[in-house]
Amino acid sequence: MKKVNANELISIEESLSSYDFEALSPKQQKSLLVRFKSEVSPVTYSDLQFGGSEEDYKNKEKILLKFIKELYDVLGENYCIVRKYNEKWVVNKDLSPELVTIMTEHSVTNKFNGGILVEKEEALVDLFIQSVLKYNSFVQFIFQADEIIISPTDHLDVFVNSKNLELLEDKVSEITSLWGKDMLELATV
Repeated sequence: MKKVNANELISIEESLSSYDFEALSPKQQKSLLVRFKSEVSPVTYSDLQFGGSEEDYKNKEKILLKFIKELYDVLGENYCIVRKYNEKWVVNKDLSPELVTIMTEHSVTNKFNGGILVEKEEALVDLFIQSVLKYNSFVQFIFQADEIIISPTDHLDVFVNSKNLELLEDKVSEITSLWGKDMLELATV
């Protein structure tokens, strides 16, 4: 894990000219959206307080973590940049204690406005994804050389953006099919 200062991060964002980091969307083209099919009852983390099934949530969390890992495996880069798009890296420290410990050990506070360069296989990536799914972190994963931005959300879906989206679409479709035709779907939005 290595810090990327705020000026470097701005420069990286500017180099990815097809994406608007302020609006969190591509400038011209569409995004790929991987989500659970409508027949699959989505249970978000916030639903648990209203009586949703924690087991259903954990199963869906595992599926999305596995999906993202499979996606990372087909990308050529070994490192990604984690970028926050909220004022804090972690909103509630009690929900993600292991993530907070790692961030503290590397002197990354909620006030740090740069990015974090991590190996895509680092535990930190999983911890951030889990925190995002709990509506506790708001981050994107940037693969700079491939010009790919991956944005998991607390709605238990994942946005994939790329300058060369059509090249990536077949790979994403192949990965979603690993769970069968009745679990995940790929949409262009």
